[in-house]
Amino acid sequence: MKNRYVVAQIYIHLVAFTLVAFSVIGLIGFLLIDPSSRLKVEYLSDAPLAALLIAAGLLGAAHNRHRLSVVFAGLLIALCLYNIGHNLISSSMESGISWVSGLHLMRSPLAVLLTLIGLAIAFAHRVTAGRWFTQCCGALLILLIVLSHVTPWWQELSIEQIGFRPELNYIAHLLIVFTSVALILLPRLPANRTLLLDRLTLLAGAIGAPITVLTWYLLSQQHFANQDPADSFAVEYLPNLILGLGLIFTFLIMTSQRLARLAIKHAQHLNVSNLALQASLREHASLQALNLRIMEFSEDILCSLDEHSRFTQLSPSTASVLGYRPDEMIGQSLFDYLLPEDRPLTQITLQAMMGSCRDKGKIHSLLFYLHDLFGFSKMWTFSLPN
Repeated sequence: MKNRYVVAQIYIHLVAFTLVAFSVIGLIGFLLIDPSSRLKVEYLSDAPLAALLIAAGLLGAAHNRHRLSVVFAGLLIALCLYNIGHNLISSSMESGISWVSGLHLMRSPLAVLLTLIGLAIAFAHRVTAGRWFTQCCGALLILLIVLSHVTPWWQELSIEQIGFRPELNYIAHLLIVFTSVALILLPRLPANRTLLLDRLTLLAGAIGAPITVLTWYLLSQQHFANQDPADSFAVEYLPNLILGLGLIFTFLIMTSQRLARLAIKHAQHLNVSNLALQASLREHASLQALNLRIMEFSEDILCSLDEHSRFTQLSPSTASVLGYRPDEMIGQSLFDYLLPEDRPLTQITLQAMMGSCRDKGKIHSLLFYLHDLFGFSKMWTFSLPN
């Protein structure tokens, strides 16, 4: 599990939680404010409902719930097309009340951009072309945000064509940039992404994002209520500063605690592997000691051969049986001690034995003759266990 996938998944979830928090808190605040002063506080359109659909689509795609993400993306596209169609019929970029939510209609350019987001979410799980489309949509949205801030100094580019008002929509810009980055990261997640986050990490994001957005909302209301020019600058920019710092702090908390738990889990896995390795080494050492004792006290010749059929280990009984000391035969080829007429067949049989020694539970035996120090041949059985 690579850390960059974990960080990307945390970011996507934080963006979704933030969108949900903005939508829910904004709608609740809009409903609780006196109708005569609503437009002085916040001008709500179908955008909060669209933000909820975007958040649901991102969460569905992030958890491999592709059908669910496509459903929410389709609802988002349908909502945006309804707003565009209503605006075209009324020949106005912003007019009327939405029949879907009872809120004001979205401006047509903004609805077009949200339609693009819906298409990007719908194609995020498709083949390579669809994933590239999703990433290109995210990059295009970021470019449009940049252009919307450039237009005050670039008079040839009409702000109405982009669909933003920089003096009114800094938070909308920020949320669209967050969503655009999430669209760029979404296709890069691995196919098996369900174990990237745990419940504690999700809980931290689900608590941190609403608290941050609620703090921003309350400070924003103070900005609308404060008419003192001396404090207007601080009150105007303080909510946005708190929002940015709060989301960064939430992101760092989610990332640090998730990576810390992954590090602990990895350390536990290494500890288990280390214990298993130590147990295996102890067993190997015990078997090796037993083998040495067997070779030391055996009256038969016991030996080990390498891949070139050279002796690597011999039992002390070699001296009494063949007349050669074990150290004299170490490194020598087995075929140097075979009778010439036995060498071809022995070589073929030995190779076959080594090739099939992987057969579990089988012990292969080979009968051949070795000549001793005085030239007399002696029958010897060679066994090759699994």
